[in-house]
Amino acid sequence: YTGECNKRGQPHSDNGQCVWPTGFEYNGEWTRGKLWGAGQLRNHENNYLYSGDWVRNFRHGDGIEHCPNNDIYVGQFDRNWRSGHGLYKFWNADAQHELEYRGNFKKDVPHGHGTLRLSASGQVVYSGMWRNGMPVTPVTDPEAIPQVWSASGKLNIS
Repeated sequence: YTGECNKRGQPHSDNGQCVWPTGFEYNGEWTRGKLWGAGQLRNHENNYLYSGDWVRNFRHGDGIEHCPNNDIYVGQFDRNWRSGHGLYKFWNADAQHELEYRGNFKKDVPHGHGTLRLSASGQVVYSGMWRNGMPVTPVTDPEAIPQVWSASGKLNIS
């Protein structure tokens, strides 16, 4: 760790840096030894990057996440979960399309109102209410992009 510490020797700084043996590196704010405030966590080995708000070592608040598989999430986090409003862009290998979901999330999956569309054309695959990653009402044309949905009927975003 590089940065200021409090009287107990804990990282406590507006701009501290820590590098872990796992390859992760954090640059940002610390409070009482915890990632707290604005900061950036990256892993150079697998190209993971999160830039945004932290509370007590959790991604919490607004942030941008770049995943190793090139998926991107821009939106709200709640105790490390994608929760709240966000935009998730991802490549669906089965369907051979880049897709984007814009709407509400709860514990990393679409939940609440949201729209799934093809990124390139903007064609809407489904727009409406979601519950635990699944459309509440039937998809109007599931044959248009059948592999978007996993065998359980949930949106395949992983």
